[in-house]
Amino acid sequence: MYDILIVDDEYLARKTLIMFWNWAEHNCRIAGEASGAKEAIAFLEHHAVDVVFADISMPEMDGIQLTAYINRHYPETAVIIFSNYSDFHYIKNAFAENAVDYLLKHEINATSMQKVLDSLQDRQKNNARAAALSSLAQEKAYRDSVIAAILGQTPGSFSHAVILALGIPGLTRKLQFYPENEKRIVYDNIDNLIAQIVADVTGFVIFPYNELFILFLPFGKEKPEPEIMQAISKYVREMNYSIYRFFSLKLSFGISGLSSKASSIHACFLEAADMLRNHPSVVNGTVPRPETIHRLSISMERRLLNALSDLSLSGVSKCLEEIFSDSKKSDNSILINELIAIASEFCSEYALSSDSLPAFPGEPTSNPACLIWARDMFQSIIDACLDFGKSNYQDTYIHQVTAYIAEHYSDDSLCLEDIAGHVGINKYYLSRTFKAKTGKSISAFLNDYRIEKARELLKKKEIPLKSCHFRLGFKDYSYFCTQFTKYEGMSPRKYRATHSGL
Repeated sequence: MYDILIVDDEYLARKTLIMFWNWAEHNCRIAGEASGAKEAIAFLEHHAVDVVFADISMPEMDGIQLTAYINRHYPETAVIIFSNYSDFHYIKNAFAENAVDYLLKHEINATSMQKVLDSLQDRQKNNARAAALSSLAQEKAYRDSVIAAILGQTPGSFSHAVILALGIPGLTRKLQFYPENEKRIVYDNIDNLIAQIVADVTGFVIFPYNELFILFLPFGKEKPEPEIMQAISKYVREMNYSIYRFFSLKLSFGISGLSSKASSIHACFLEAADMLRNHPSVVNGTVPRPETIHRLSISMERRLLNALSDLSLSGVSKCLEEIFSDSKKSDNSILINELIAIASEFCSEYALSSDSLPAFPGEPTSNPACLIWARDMFQSIIDACLDFGKSNYQDTYIHQVTAYIAEHYSDDSLCLEDIAGHVGINKYYLSRTFKAKTGKSISAFLNDYRIEKARELLKKKEIPLKSCHFRLGFKDYSYFCTQFTKYEGMSPRKYRATHSGL
């Protein structure tokens, strides 16, 4: 879907371009219109637009100057000049400022517009390709800088990170008769396996080094060290299980402390490598058989999250009782970490602190002990959420929602996800809080607001009736008429006739 802004100081020229073509059929939407360059710039400050159709001759700032401004400040927005002038000087300057196309107004038709869309699609593909190449180059540069700093080849400041030196005793012997290319494939597969396990750590790097795997795990400075070590314990357990499953070998590892100004990432690497060489660690106990490992199913995770979102302690307790009712499962270590991850993510979405979550005491082997711990953890979250809901933060959220709707109601794609993203909290919690405070759902409030604006708009004689829905955020004129009639008991045309004297 292309969002389009039309800029022309002539009212009829704007409306002609809007009305002559069925934009929706061609995956386009008129996001707005402006009577001049300054009004267009003000619109762009608050709305993301894919394409700007700009007249070349306008007061204060012409279309070429506007194109240059957009190219400098909004490089991802395409500009198409449409003009009455076929002067070569205009055309040359327009393309010099990276206009996508130059159309003569009297020659605009379905064929020329289709060519414009084809040009836009080609531009979009080229931009996506360039962005992908740029992203790959940035990732490679980052990876190279991390590896160079770890190996001490260049200085590098990577604080609050941990180095794991991972070894698989017996792997070299197992692969001794493999051709070199097949050995490389095995090492690449192990690399990918480990990468999938730590994929939630932003900025991690893994690379082979002298038949070892060196894993760089950076953590945010706000993450406390006990939480970091708990996460690493979970990763190591999962790595050990996966490597045993595929190779019938156990993982050994050396782990560094957190890097800092006093302890460089290279010093951490030496620490981890020394530990692996002289005092290697292994996962405690024998590797459990897959059927004895207790994990959370996708359906149960969904049920638990739904109960938690509803702040239903009874619903959460019922889920937990089912989870820990399987006496055949003897290893709850992965399950415990999964529950902690769910709790932490929920706290993050609801802007609650996860620092006070109860840590699991002792070894996670007893189902009754696990059940008590998990119930206490989720109860503390629900209690905190209910207390939070009673605070004045709710009033702040209501104000932010209404202000955001007042600013963006004309956008027909505006939805709950957009509003919750702006406010910065869970959409379900926001929806429930808004309705509890106002007695209306957010969608009902948005509709009411649009209808109120429609009343104001319909009293202005100079605005064509069939262009009102563009300004109000309704997807088409027919739907606007239906909604307005439902609210007012009369059509927009009759309301205008009644209230404006027409």
